[in-house]
Amino acid sequence: MRLSGERLHRYFGTVCDLTALTCSWYMAVLLISAGGLWTPRMLSDADQWWFLLAAVLVFWIPIARSLRIYARRSPEERGGPFLRAVQGLMLVVSIAMILALLFANLKIDIARQFILRFIPISCVTLYLARKLGVFLYAASKWPRRPCLAVVAERVDSGLVDRVRDVKSAVLKGIIVPANGASETHSQPLPVLGTTRDLAAVINRERLDGIILLNGAISEPELLACNTISKRMGVTMGWAIALPEPPSKVSFSYEFGMHVLEMNPVSFTRGERLIKRLFDLVFASVLILLLAPVMVMVALLVKVTSKGPILYSAPRVGRGGRYFTFLKFRTMYTGSDRPVVREANEKDGHIFKMRNDPRVTFVGQALRRYSLDELPQLFNVLAGEMSLVGPRPLPAEDLDPDGLSSRFTVWSEQRATVPPGITGLWQIRGRSELPFMDLIKYDLEYVYNWSLMLDLKILLQTPSFVVSGRGAY
Repeated sequence: MRLSGERLHRYFGTVCDLTALTCSWYMAVLLISAGGLWTPRMLSDADQWWFLLAAVLVFWIPIARSLRIYARRSPEERGGPFLRAVQGLMLVVSIAMILALLFANLKIDIARQFILRFIPISCVTLYLARKLGVFLYAASKWPRRPCLAVVAERVDSGLVDRVRDVKSAVLKGIIVPANGASETHSQPLPVLGTTRDLAAVINRERLDGIILLNGAISEPELLACNTISKRMGVTMGWAIALPEPPSKVSFSYEFGMHVLEMNPVSFTRGERLIKRLFDLVFASVLILLLAPVMVMVALLVKVTSKGPILYSAPRVGRGGRYFTFLKFRTMYTGSDRPVVREANEKDGHIFKMRNDPRVTFVGQALRRYSLDELPQLFNVLAGEMSLVGPRPLPAEDLDPDGLSSRFTVWSEQRATVPPGITGLWQIRGRSELPFMDLIKYDLEYVYNWSLMLDLKILLQTPSFVVSGRGAY
């Protein structure tokens, strides 16, 4: 019996979610029919709706996998699987809308009314699917929860409390090393036996799994326990303490030994695809909506000072590669940084001045409300930037390789993601924050990225832009 049941857990979750999406689809269709929103033309083209339903179900599977919707959540995580499911729902709906636009016979207003019903219904059914999946997974293990034992010379009460908080299994007690039986009186849990009697303990306690604390037993004992657990079909795991900051872990056999590698954080191919699709859709929409504003800003820049409308300069992007960064010009032409370098009010790799004499009158207003950043939407379309991410720094502020020899971890980790128009730094104070806060927020974004985090940052950005807080 596999204790973790990851495959079984994913199976129940996938089946429940696909069923929930199908039910939501039919309920949305029924609501449209009841509201008299169907037209004869729509009824004649009903096959397209079946096709879109199939598209939603087909795209759900790879998106759910890339978002790790069915990954088992940690005890401190609240609502993680459901929030990831909502992210997946928004993505498949976006894909379905794009497919709908490809059909000339499908009217956009009807599609919009359908989506406005489908999304909230799906949120409810997906939430119920989470509950149903947990019930079915628990029912598959009826009539009892898996039983665990910890193999260690001694465990502390904090570990015992954390394990007991996990409701999916029962902690039976401790199995001590063969030479540790004399210390059984000081253990916070019942001592079930020693590693020498492992097979007898497994049968007596009906154990489904044993967990070895790192370095708890010698290598010969470990080999013997592994042989017994394999023969009796019991899962054996190792509890290993990993250092901070968090990093992605992989297991391999190298150099004649088993190695647990802690690799630098990086996005998977599926995560990059999702983020890129998100950027393309929303950047295109924003360019269309903000085109009149950009035209007005361009005219203001042109008529109020001499020089080009756009300012372009090399900035550091993903992987430390340079790209041409665009923004509306906010300074007088010929304004070089060396003239005011000594007046820098920030440390680290940031150059900021609250009253920069090089900035034009119009440029001050543009900077205050971040209107000078609008041309970067075209950098997003070109794949050089993202809507959300660490801010791209000037090439002259970093080393020639695009990284920082002074802040190595920070520069390497932020280089794993594309730079963004907005990010955590922008919604938590912008230029008012010190450089060390920039480091902290960049790493926080990289380690905790999700589509929901991008949406939260985008939704909070307008309030900071309108208020002009921290912008200069």
